Amino acid sequence: MMEGEAAAAPAPVQQKGFVELFSETFRFFGSNFVMIASIIFPVFFVVNIVLPFLQDYIPDLVGILGLATGNEYLDDIINDVLGGLLIGIVALIMGGIAEIALIKAIADQLSGTPVSLADAFSTGVSLLPFYAITGILFLVIDGIGWILVLIPGIIIMVYWGFWGMAVVLRDQHTFGAFSYSYRLVSGNFLRILLYWIALLILFFVLGIIWDPISGAIVQGAEGEMVYNATSALAAALWRTVETIYAIFLIILFLDLEKTR
Repeated sequence: MMEGEAAAAPAPVQQKGFVELFSETFRFFGSNFVMIASIIFPVFFVVNIVLPFLQDYIPDLVGILGLATGNEYLDDIINDVLGGLLIGIVALIMGGIAEIALIKAIADQLSGTPVSLADAFSTGVSLLPFYAITGILFLVIDGIGWILVLIPGIIIMVYWGFWGMAVVLRDQHTFGAFSYSYRLVSGNFLRILLYWIALLILFFVLGIIWDPISGAIVQGAEGEMVYNATSALAAALWRTVETIYAIFLIILFLDLEKTR
């Protein structure tokens, strides 16, 4: 290079457009369906079949916790409520681990890193406390925004909407995750808002299409166990389809990082 000659500035990275993002999303979903289903199906099997079955074998929690009232009828009600809460908490824990594992596996596959489901679920277990605390905080703050005035709820949803990826992929927690998401969205608010609206419309349409398919899956199921199994299958299939939403957001998240 001649003396005094300025180095050419690198060309700016172009943001992916709406059509390109959705095209990449559906290509990824189609080519990685088995990997995605291998995360979703086991969790839904346990949550929808195993846990309801185990609820009948939960010990006397009222007696164990010293909450007996002396009224057998009331004690049975309290025990059923506590048993339901216990099962619900276990289901939420498993769902949270699966969400984290899904984000980790999708991001690894997109980056060309070999996907290890064991590593993905291990990440889910280790990050669950941070993910849960950040998620609850987001829901509370965003919920207040929606209840008080509609506009703040929308703004928080868009600016902080990538908190889950920030927690799992960038080791950010609580307000650090919100701040990371905010920095990515800054300057792209309207674009991201339109993408959110497009996703809502897409899943509204997919839900209409899915209803008769789900009905066909469970139709004719006889007996409680068979019905629960077919219902769990239908729920797992729909949840697998819903990962299109997560795939799109992760691809968008990575694209925003490149163009930040």
